[in-house]
This record gives sequence, structure tokens and C-alpha cells, in this order.
Amino acid sequence: MKVLEDAEIPYGVLAGNHDVGHQDNDYTKFQQYFGEDRFKNNSTFAGSYDNNRGHYDLVSSNGNDFIIVYMGWGLGDTEIDWMNEVVAKYPERKAILALHEYMLVSNNRAPIADKIFEKVVKPNKNVIAALSGHYHDAQLKVDELDDNGDGAPDRKVFQMLADYQGAPEGGLGYIRLMQFDMKNNKIHMKTYSPYLDDYNFYDPQAQPGKDEFTLDLDLAPKTKQVATDYIGVNVYTDQLIGSNTKVQSGTQTTVNWTNLIPNTYQQWYTKAEDQNSGSTKSDIWGFYTGATGDGGHPEVPGGGGNTGGGSGNGGGSGSGGSTNSGNQGTGTTTSSVKPVPPATTAPVQGEIILTPSADGRYQADLAALDQAITETTNGKIIIRLDYKNTSGTASVIQLPAASIQKAKNNNVSIIIVAPDVTLTLSAASLPDQLQDSDYIVLRMDTTMNASMQNAINQTIANHREYTLSGLVYTLSMVKVKGKTETEIHDFKGPITVERSLPTVMKNSKNIDYAGVYSLNGSKPEYMGGTFIGDTVTFTTNHFSSFAVLEYHKQFADVTGSWAEEYISKLTAKHIIQGMDDNHFGPKLNVTRADFVTLAVRALEPDQQAMGDSFSDVPANAYYADAIAKASKLGWIQGNGGEFRPKDTISREEASVILIKMADDLRKSSGATSSQAVFKDMNQVSIWAKEAVSKANTLGLIHGKGNNVFDPKGSVTREEVAKMMYVLLHK
Repeated sequence: MKVLEDAEIPYGVLAGNHDVGHQDNDYTKFQQYFGEDRFKNNSTFAGSYDNNRGHYDLVSSNGNDFIIVYMGWGLGDTEIDWMNEVVAKYPERKAILALHEYMLVSNNRAPIADKIFEKVVKPNKNVIAALSGHYHDAQLKVDELDDNGDGAPDRKVFQMLADYQGAPEGGLGYIRLMQFDMKNNKIHMKTYSPYLDDYNFYDPQAQPGKDEFTLDLDLAPKTKQVATDYIGVNVYTDQLIGSNTKVQSGTQTTVNWTNLIPNTYQQWYTKAEDQNSGSTKSDIWGFYTGATGDGGHPEVPGGGGNTGGGSGNGGGSGSGGSTNSGNQGTGTTTSSVKPVPPATTAPVQGEIILTPSADGRYQADLAALDQAITETTNGKIIIRLDYKNTSGTASVIQLPAASIQKAKNNNVSIIIVAPDVTLTLSAASLPDQLQDSDYIVLRMDTTMNASMQNAINQTIANHREYTLSGLVYTLSMVKVKGKTETEIHDFKGPITVERSLPTVMKNSKNIDYAGVYSLNGSKPEYMGGTFIGDTVTFTTNHFSSFAVLEYHKQFADVTGSWAEEYISKLTAKHIIQGMDDNHFGPKLNVTRADFVTLAVRALEPDQQAMGDSFSDVPANAYYADAIAKASKLGWIQGNGGEFRPKDTISREEASVILIKMADDLRKSSGATSSQAVFKDMNQVSIWAKEAVSKANTLGLIHGKGNNVFDPKGSVTREEVAKMMYVLLHK
């Protein structure tokens, strides 16, 4: 295998009965050499089961997407369930199952293969082939399956046996090759021995088609539909604004842009060139001209003091955008783009703009702030900071105490828009009893200063599962009387903090593991955090140091499980927890109380615990609040005044709650419930039939194989992890 690795050719391996302790299926030695660590960096490797006892690859070529699922010797129901989960996860990919034992020399399936056929091959319409060895022979069995129930076959499944161990020297090196002829929609099967440099172990004259044959398969490139949050297109024009020559490296240069149309959005860029044909363009920058005669000036990209973005041919990131021997500017005029707030502007109803004073503070005028509070018609005012520095800075805002008291009395929220942070102080959160205060000072700092670094070190030093993403916040508020400052740490209402995400974090694959944490003690305190588009938002009722951390918790009994990703990501959001610090208990059944607790924790409904009370739910039970909230939301009802919190939840009961949650998230509108989807639908309670069908359609819960749902069956912790994850991310 080292030959393949040295050539950087991705490959997969599965264990046969001679590769493990076949009496007790001991994989210790196999995993020593072929465990997950050996494969996880392969370009096609996508996931592992039980340290590579099974794994799967994702391969794409010429418009065709494949998933190859490997499973070694000694598999049982648990391994088959994992295979089914993995294949079902990628319905758009053609699936190939690679197994040690499947086909017999009689060209029939082995008993374990019949289970695989019923629980993996038949339910998943994307399975096209199953490959196997173990028995010394070469066979091909083709089954035609009717996937839509119309009586006509919809696909062929090619099941192959290829095992040449009966030949001398352990098989003479014969291997089976699959060639995908996408131009002609064919798979060409060949058998070759690199040891002998010979094709066909069996005599092709005596046994034609034994080793070499061709299969028909639709391999036409498939059109893909891709969803994205944002697509931007920048257009550079040749409209010249002005140019300068012989500009010395490291200096600033300017050009004047005159006769601009009022109240329009203008865009410009710089092009820097040198005498050696070096050339580069800056980003496109923009500004709003404002009303006629307002005297505003467009903001200098990159902030004050930065005179260029590079050496040699420059980068256009500072004033003028050039650090070389010459530059020119070009621009466009358009009124169809949403304007960027002007540097200075006339007052807008319910909104004021603050410019920094000489000491860098933003100070609100009492009259202007009172006017905004009085004039607002939507219960909020906006304070925009006309910042002169780039993001990642500290902002100090001074607000008159009398105005804050007036906003609170009038039930007006205050929204402060800073460089890369937007703070929404609800009316309830505003401090009161300010008659003895002159003003309020709010500090918002997003820099990694020494104090913040110390807070991070103290908080996560002994918790290796946490890593810093790079985003930090320090929020503080004091009320001031004369020269006396009194810190305000806790608030009586919610404060919402919205932060812009850097590009590297927006595109990170680890965003599902990230959250906002308060750094107040020896362990990070999870604050939540909603990542949407290019922002992260969280709510707090206290000020302190905050940071966006990634939480990668590993449980010893989950590693390699089909549900590991679901469990890890929900653990990162603190929706689910382990049984102890090292064990999750994935196979344990879930009680009704715990299912409801997880459901409420997942959706975080804004409800007070005032639902129906149940006689068997103690008021001091850890699940009492969640059950009360779920009852108020209509997720649960109970029976005869009882909830049966300690009973194991059934699959049909779970389906009902899941669909009610989906309704609240408005995710169930496209799900159909008109068709009985399982053979045992007659065993599903009347009150659960619609929910079971919808939950299956939405992918929240599936059957157990052989098209059976098992409505009264139990639900395990790993199954709940998948249900909640799919619900939240569908």
C-alpha cells in the first residue's frame, strides 16, 4: 500500500477473515496498520466506522459522483445500519458496496448478504453494485429493482464475486479492475495479474465472460444545483478619474474627483504600474455623495496612516492605493446599488451619527439623542459611529444618563452600530435609577489585547477541547458621576451582540463547532451564537470578555460511529451531553423526559415555563422546565394528567414531537403525509400516522429495514442526535 501512498493515489482497504482474529473479530492488529489515521488525509476519505473497520470514500469525476462504502469481515446488524446511514446520507451519489463476504460460488447471496440487500441495497435507490471475495470463484448476479412500485424495473444492481486465492501462490496476483467508460455509459470489468502481466485467470474460450465483461450504466454527467448565500461580481471600467506619475515608493498620492452627482453611490479603484510592466488593481471601493453642498469626503480605504498595500507594485489598500512609480484611478456612477452610509449626513428620524472627538471618544449630544428618542416610531433608535479606523478596534461611547433614562421610560431600545459590532440594548436592559449619574460610558473592544489574552489563557488552558477562532469581544459599561465610575455588570433584559465574520471563518468547515463563550472563570461559559451569512449573533444579560471558540469534544464510545459527526456537532452547540466526561452512551434508549429536554434545548424557544402541569413531573426535576415549555408550545399533551417522563420514548412519539418542532421552524410545509410509506403503517397509532410519514419525508427518521418502521420501538441517544441535527440543518 506504500506504493499507492507514495504515488498519492487514494485507496481503501477492508479486512478479510485472515486479517483479523476471525473467531472473535479482533481488529487490533489490522487497525494498528490500517486504522483511520492512515487514511483520513486521503483526498477521497470521508468517514470511518470503529477505527476503519468500515469507512467510505467520496469520488467525483466527469460529472459523476460516487460513494464507495467499505465494510470488513464479521459484520452484523450494527455495521449494516451504519452502511445504510452512510449511503442514505448521499442519495445523489452512485453507491458501490465493497465487502469481504457477499456472493457465494452458487451465484446466490450469503445469508449476511441477504440482510445487506434488504436493509441497504433495496431501500437506497443509489446503490449500483456490491463487490466481494472470500469464496474462491468469480460470479456476477444482476438484480433488477422496482424502486417506485410501478411494476417496471428502475435500476440494476451488479453483485460480483472475484476471489482468486485458489490459484497457486495465494492467487498469482490477479485483481479485478473496473473501468468507467463515461462516454459510452459502460463499465468494463477486467481481471489482471501485474505479477504475471496477464489478463484473465479463467480461460476466456472455455468460460467467456467469467473474468472480462461489460455492464451498461447511465454515466451521463448530471447537472448540479448549488445554493449559496451571496455571489458578488466586480466590474472594472476604463473611465479615468485622474492619474499621477513618478510617485515615490512609500508615499501617498491623491487625485481629485469632481462634478459628482448628488445622492448617488460612487465606486472607484486604483491601478498601479511601474516601468517594468508590473501592474495591479485594488479592490473596488465605494462612497455615497450625499446631498448637494454637504461637504462630505469619502472615507479612505484601509484607514488612516496606511499608505499602500504592498511593495513594488502596491496593493491599493491605503489612501491612493499605490506604493510604486505611478497610479491612476477610475470609477463608475450608479444609483441602483444600496447606498453606504455617508461620512456625514443630515439627521434621520430615530437615528444619529456620532463622530469621534479629539480623544477618540464618541459623545452623544443630549438634545440630539432626546430628539431621536422622541421621534422614533418603531420603538428603537440607531446610533451609528462614523469611525475613522478599520475594524478590530476599541470604541468608547459616552451617552447622557438622562437620555438613557428617557429611552427606558419610553420603552425604546438603543442600537449601536460600530465598525464590526452591532449592539442592541433592549429597553429592559437599559440601566435605570440614573438620577445621580451624569452619563453612561460603553466600551466595545474587539482587539486581542493583553487583558483579553490573559482571560483566554486562564479560561481554556486546562480544556484542550477548546480552540480560539480569532474573534474576541470585551464589553463593559460604567455610569459616571463627576470623577466616580460605577461598573454595571448585570442587566435586567437581553442585549444582542452581532459581529462580522472574517472571510476565513465564513468559509471554515469548523463553523458547526463554533460558539460564543464568556471568559469569566476557569471554564468557558457557553453563550450560544447563531452563524448566518457573514455574521455571528448572541444574546447576553451581562458584560465581560467574550470569544468565539471551537469545541471539539470526543467520547471514547463514539469514535468511528456512524453518528459521530451528529454527536460531535450537537455537543459543540451544548445541545447534548455525555453520560460522563468520556462516554456518550450512543446505544442507550432515550426517555420521554430526556427527549423533550433535548428538543427544547435544540430550539431554545422563547417561552416561559407555564404549560400544563403533570402529576408525575416533580417541580424540582431537571426536566420539569423543559416539559412545561414543550406543553405550552403544544409539542406534548400527556395522558390522564400524566406525562410518563421516565418511560422510553417510542419512535412514533418521537415523530410527533419532531414534526411539531418542524412546524415551529416552518420546515414541514413541503412534507407529504398522504401515502403510507412503511409496511407496518397499520401498527402506527392514528394520532401519529401523519407525523411518521412527514418525518420520513423530511429525513428526520427512517425505517429499520425491509420497509418496516417499528412505531413502538425505542429510540437511542445516537438516533436522537441525528434527528435533532437534521431538523436544525435541513
